[in-house]
Amino acid sequence: MLLKKISVLSMTLALVACVAPPKFQDTRQPNKNETFALGSSALLQPTNHTVRHINVEKNIIYTQTFGGGGLALGLLLGPAGTAANYAMINSATDADTHKLSNKIPVDPVKSFSNAARLHNFSLTDTTNPDSRITPYLYIVKTSESSLNIATGLIYEPNIGTASKYMLQLPGTYTVEELSSLSPEQASILQSTVDSGFEQLLGFFSREGSESPLGQPIKYKSAFISPRFDFTLDGSVAAKDDHITWIRTYGGLYGLRNGTFSVSY
Repeated sequence: MLLKKISVLSMTLALVACVAPPKFQDTRQPNKNETFALGSSALLQPTNHTVRHINVEKNIIYTQTFGGGGLALGLLLGPAGTAANYAMINSATDADTHKLSNKIPVDPVKSFSNAARLHNFSLTDTTNPDSRITPYLYIVKTSESSLNIATGLIYEPNIGTASKYMLQLPGTYTVEELSSLSPEQASILQSTVDSGFEQLLGFFSREGSESPLGQPIKYKSAFISPRFDFTLDGSVAAKDDHITWIRTYGGLYGLRNGTFSVSY
């Protein structure tokens, strides 16, 4: 019996050892001959009780995790509490989505394409490019009353794995403000998004050709982990006076300095 237990334990440890630990998103290695085309990534299509599309093209993503009773309710009431949490969050997401749907007067594809022209970043019409890039906007509720917007890119090479790049934009909105922009406010948002795609594409184009800092950090960000004050793992890929680029498990994020905390 003892030998059987030891055998089972040995097999379990062997299986655990074979499971590769998660790793940060790899550094993209630029290839001057690589061809790029605009894409429409399937990675942006799934929705759930916290995630919705808020435009017809499904390239403006809204996410929010508020409205439920939190972890305590789930622990207190078990499956019933979990179901209640799900229903309350889903209801809050529905309410926000109803207000925001088709109210954001920005075209991510057009904005990215303009940025590509400014950077002399060639987008081909060929049916068989080396890689496809899907630009999108990401809107996240970072507190009960605040929304933050980011420009995003999904990079999908024909050979290799998909990567995500995202840049947090300055400023915050309420749901009501973002759903009822004046012409002047819409123009300001458009300029902010245009600048965001220019910065994001600039970083994407440079990645790998400049030596990344690679300094491991622990950090907290309401943009990446809204509502839940989790300590996250990352490494600094680059930074300047305004933006710190953090490589982590889910992608590479340009976070605005002052909006997150770091420990080393």
